Amino acid sequence: MKITDITTDLVSVPLVKEAGAEASFGIKRGTTRLIIQVHTDEGHVGLGEAWPYTRQDHLVIMERYRERLIGRSPFDHEWIWKLMDKPRGWMWNPGFLALMSGIEIALWDLMGKAVGKPVYELLGGKFRSKHPVTGTLYFLEKTSTVEDVVAQAKEQIAAHGYTTFKLKGGVRPFQEEARCLRRLREELGPYVNLRTDPNGVWSVEETIRFCAMVEDLDLEWLEDPCAGLDAFARVREKTKVLLCTNQYVMNEREFAAALPLRAVDVIRGDFGWWGGLWRTKKLAAACEYTGLGFAMHPPWDLGIYTAALLHLAASTPNLTYATDYFGTWISGDVIKGGYIPVKDGFCHVPDGPGLGVELDPDAMAEYKAIARSKWYDMEVDPRAMPG
Repeated sequence: MKITDITTDLVSVPLVKEAGAEASFGIKRGTTRLIIQVHTDEGHVGLGEAWPYTRQDHLVIMERYRERLIGRSPFDHEWIWKLMDKPRGWMWNPGFLALMSGIEIALWDLMGKAVGKPVYELLGGKFRSKHPVTGTLYFLEKTSTVEDVVAQAKEQIAAHGYTTFKLKGGVRPFQEEARCLRRLREELGPYVNLRTDPNGVWSVEETIRFCAMVEDLDLEWLEDPCAGLDAFARVREKTKVLLCTNQYVMNEREFAAALPLRAVDVIRGDFGWWGGLWRTKKLAAACEYTGLGFAMHPPWDLGIYTAALLHLAASTPNLTYATDYFGTWISGDVIKGGYIPVKDGFCHVPDGPGLGVELDPDAMAEYKAIARSKWYDMEVDPRAMPG
C-alpha cells in the first residue's frame, strides 16, 4: 500500500452557546479545524485532524509534506517522521508539528484499515474500553457569575454524568476564581475532581496566594498558573497543591529541563503539539519511568481527533487522568453520528477498523461553507487580558 495523495479541508463549527467562552487570552465562539485525508493506491483513505495554523500557511506546509510522502507506505512510520522533520528546525514550530500530527493520525487510521484492526491494537492493545472525560466550565462572556458556573456544572452532571471538572481560569480576579472552586466543592461534594487552568497569567505571588486559598479543597491539580518552570519551582516551595503543565513542557528539550527542577507533578501531552500518537506514547513512557503523572490535553477538537485520543487512552496504562472534553460545547461534528457521546463521565473507545469513525458528507459541506467566511480563533478581548 502506497500513499498517492493528501487532501485537506477547513471546517468551522460554532459553539452551542451564543455567549463566548472566556479564557485568559480571549473569547472562544467556535472551532476551526483542518480535516486531512491521506489516499492510497489500494483505495483506503486515512482520516486526520489538526489545528490549521493560519488560513494560508497551512497550505504551503501541507504541500511540502505531500511531496515527501507520496509513494511511501503508511507503515514506514519512523521514516515518515524523519521525512516530515526535515529541515530539523521544523519540529520546534507548533504550526508544523500540528500538521505533522494530523497526518500521523491519518496514517494510523490507514494502517488499522489495511489490517482490519482498531488503532488501539496497533498501539499496544486495549488496556481499557472507555476513558473518563472532564466537564469544562467557563465564565461566559461578560455576564457570567460564580453561581452561573456552578449551575453549568450541575447541568453537565445531569446530562453527561461528569465526575471531573476543569474551570478555565485567569479571566476573573484570582480571589473570585478561588471562591468559584470553593462553591463547586460545596455544591458538588467531596468525590468530584476539580482542577483549574489560568494559562500562565498569574504572577508567582498571585499563584502562591491562590494556592493558600484553595489548599483545603483537594484540587486534582493547578495547571499552568504562572509563566515558566522556574516560576513553578518557586510556587512548589510554598504549596502542597499539585502542579500540572501542558504549556511549558511541549517537547523533549523542555521535558529534560523540567526533571531537575522537580516543580511539575503532572505533564499533559497534546499529540497535536508533540507530533502525533507515537511520540506521545513515548512521552507517557518517559513520565512513567520518571515518576511523573501523565495526562492528555485536547485542543477544541472534533470527532477524528477525539477518536484518536480515545485509542491512545485505551492502549496507555498510565493515562489514568480524565481528559478535557469539548464535544458537548460545540454545535456539531464532521463524523457520522455527531460528537462521540459521554455517558456517566466516560467516552467509549471506537471499535471499528482504524479510528472507527467516518466523515459525514452533509456535515462536511455545512462546516466547510462556514469556514469560507469564518475562522474561529480566540478573539482577543482587552477586558479578559491580564494587566
